[in-house]
Amino acid sequence: MQRDSRFSLLLLLSFVLLCFVVIPVAGFGQMLSYSSYLNTGYGSPALTGPIAVNATGETCVFGPTALSELRNDGSVIYSVSNLYSGNFLGFVAIDAQGNCYVVSTGTITPTAGAFQTAPKAVGISSQFVVKVNGSGSVVYATYLGGSGTDSPGGIAVDGSGNVYVTGQTRSNDYPTLNAFQPTIATAPDAYITALNATGTALLYSTYWGGNSADGGVSIAVDAASNAYIAGQTASSNFPTVAPFQASPAGQGSAFAIKLDATGTPVYSTYLGGSGGSTGVAITADANGSAYVAGNAGTGFPLVNPIQSSALGVSAFISKFSPDGSALVYSTYLGESTTAIAVQVDSAGQAYLAGDDSVNETSQNIPIVSPIQSDSVGGEPQSFADTFVSVVSASGASVLFSSWLGGYSDTPNGLGIDSAGSIYLSLGAIGPVPIVNAANGVYLPLVTDFGTVLTPEQFLVSKIVLSAGPSLSYPTTVDLRDVPIPVGSSINDVTVLLASTSATVDVAISNIAINGDFSQTNNCPQTPQTLLAATSCQFQVIFTPPQRDSGQEI
Repeated sequence: MQRDSRFSLLLLLSFVLLCFVVIPVAGFGQMLSYSSYLNTGYGSPALTGPIAVNATGETCVFGPTALSELRNDGSVIYSVSNLYSGNFLGFVAIDAQGNCYVVSTGTITPTAGAFQTAPKAVGISSQFVVKVNGSGSVVYATYLGGSGTDSPGGIAVDGSGNVYVTGQTRSNDYPTLNAFQPTIATAPDAYITALNATGTALLYSTYWGGNSADGGVSIAVDAASNAYIAGQTASSNFPTVAPFQASPAGQGSAFAIKLDATGTPVYSTYLGGSGGSTGVAITADANGSAYVAGNAGTGFPLVNPIQSSALGVSAFISKFSPDGSALVYSTYLGESTTAIAVQVDSAGQAYLAGDDSVNETSQNIPIVSPIQSDSVGGEPQSFADTFVSVVSASGASVLFSSWLGGYSDTPNGLGIDSAGSIYLSLGAIGPVPIVNAANGVYLPLVTDFGTVLTPEQFLVSKIVLSAGPSLSYPTTVDLRDVPIPVGSSINDVTVLLASTSATVDVAISNIAINGDFSQTNNCPQTPQTLLAATSCQFQVIFTPPQRDSGQEI
């Protein structure tokens, strides 16, 4: 009996992408070590948001439905769901032992002895903190909040397992202890909370705000348990302590705070210019210097800048002295760019990740030894493209800077390990570089006869600071959810082939395709070479043939 004429199939990449020759190039550089999808099908939930990475490269990946931990090769250690019920994504941290720490809002099952065993809020999601060990089991789970709306902005963990959380609260009864500011000023205020290693008690907790809206959006902690907080304030009287900048220079300003291990402020300062600014990320080095990343308009404070001006609002990175009294360096980076994360290694080199979502026709970041020299396939940027850049310890130069992703990228998180390898989480519509993947199944952007299906896929990628070949392509393209009428064709399936190495070229010896498929491509013609950090695209055409009556298809 003949089946319905609309059917689905799994397309294997049997056209011979494996027929290539690696041509070594002298010198050293970066390459993509792994890049793997985490979601599993059309309509499947997003499984990656913020990430956290420890010194060995273990990675905690948090999404709205699951927490996953990956090994340093991208393979999955565990993935657990139903830690909580709620819709807020939240944030994640990791310790040296591979324990993952999550802050979010929703409903949890508190563990025995938890600091707060019941939510104070009625009818709204309540903030919580959960610790999960290296096998995926909950160690503790506690609520942490008041009777109003509490919105976490970041989480960090110190070497003893104490947890540090910042965010924004409208609660006038948010839990406080040893507080610099014990009561709310004008809602919403920022808050800063330190929770002990067992999740049973506070070490300190304080409001931080003035006469308008304030919020903490990132927190870090150093080996001495000093906490560093970055965020955004609209207050003209934001609480400052030994400030580098005592008052705002424009409407809306970034801020930076450093607290010692007891919660006593070392400094609290505005950081902004006449064009306004937003602090989005903070980290700290072993010497107690804070590195703040964010987005700023004109007039931002600059010291020894790599880039001294910017168009509109652009990304910035600023390094403070340990006591916060001065900027060591401060610079814009990229035209019309947006920062999302910052990290620093043991040598004091700063890593900045973000995207370019404003100017869709030009490449606006400095490109240095890239693994992807432009947006996918050499096309102009589309909506947003992810970038990652490394700034030298002196702040005088960019050591590495590269694009990474496909069409309409959304960078979600950044981490580094002790070797300086870079880990990124991102979501993308369209083809992205995939290599050494635990999940290499690509869900193509296709048109289903008038209906555009635009699945966003989520992935984690690792860039290593070593030379070598790195050829990227998905192992499988999944068309099972795209029914095609017999006798019709679908030709919107774009497959990416990329040399994701800064120094190694790939010689293409042959391209072939089998079955009911055909293809066109913009790759260099055989026997031409795909240069390092470049890509090409295949447009795969599928035409299901008419079958004889009675033949199953």
